[in-house]
Amino acid sequence: MLFNSIKFKHLLTLSITLCLFAILPGCMSSTQLQVLQPAEFALPDHVESIATINRSLPPKKFGNTVEAIFTGETIYQDRIGANRAITGLTEALMRTPRFTVKHTNIEMVGSGRRQLPPPLSWNEIERICDTYNVDAVAALEAYDSDTDVTCRKRENTRKDKDGNEYIEIDYCTELDARVHLGWRLYDPKTRRIIDEFGVTKRRDWSGSGRYEADALSDIPSKEFGVGETSFAAGTFYGMRIAPTFVYTSRDYYAKGDNRMKMAARYARSNRWKEAAGIWKQVMGGADRKLAGRAAYNMALACEAEGKLTSAKDWATKSYTQFGNKKAKRYIRELDHRIYEQGLLNNQMN
Repeated sequence: MLFNSIKFKHLLTLSITLCLFAILPGCMSSTQLQVLQPAEFALPDHVESIATINRSLPPKKFGNTVEAIFTGETIYQDRIGANRAITGLTEALMRTPRFTVKHTNIEMVGSGRRQLPPPLSWNEIERICDTYNVDAVAALEAYDSDTDVTCRKRENTRKDKDGNEYIEIDYCTELDARVHLGWRLYDPKTRRIIDEFGVTKRRDWSGSGRYEADALSDIPSKEFGVGETSFAAGTFYGMRIAPTFVYTSRDYYAKGDNRMKMAARYARSNRWKEAAGIWKQVMGGADRKLAGRAAYNMALACEAEGKLTSAKDWATKSYTQFGNKKAKRYIRELDHRIYEQGLLNNQMN
């Protein structure tokens, strides 16, 4: 019996050791690369600056107030949300090298609901462009928001230290915020509406507490929920019409021998040339598995420097010559980036 126990412990220790030996050298670290993401479509070359305006005010303030009373909205919830949407759009356009953006603070009456009003006159658009010295106008022309707050009681069976069952009561809450936005992008030079786009965004927050009041205080206010959802919707539209910088996650091999560990330290400091010099040395060694990982990392170093074709060559070498299966997925990711780079070349022109 004692022998079996000792044998079991020995086998368990050996199994754990073998697992660690197999896993740890292959452990990968991750890094964030900033990449320029293409827009949904290319805008005309002459559009180099855009003004943002809010044309979603309701035509009758009294009517909007009545709606707020019956739907549970705060009186100025839609107006605050619309302004947050404009801010989201403006900040998204500030992250693009394609355009310059001007936040005008212009507020105009629109439909005040989900449907788009008739387009603005070209004389009005030209006046805005002349006043702010821009080439196009991005207008929020429809806006509507809805919020729901739910609170429910939960009964959970618990046991005390003596094993006696008792009922524990708590509360859980949820805030559901929904916004609908309608956008138009005006080009006065060609007198053409370049884009007309409607989008609905939704976000929710949840909370809990021992008492109902605690649970309700664990979720944000309706105004905050609508504002954050609107900001996200505005950012989404900005990324639709303009190439914007985003962060993408990439994995790389950080463990192996001391050279791989040193190269990983360079990679964490964004010193890709120094890291690449070490990875090339590793590839010249006899360890094919380690060489495949080094080739994989070389692909990342090239991608970080914007050399996408070279990155794909290194990833292909890692997969075909050294049998690194993780490189196969990386090749597909690089193919997608190369495709997007072609779109960007057309959009940036």
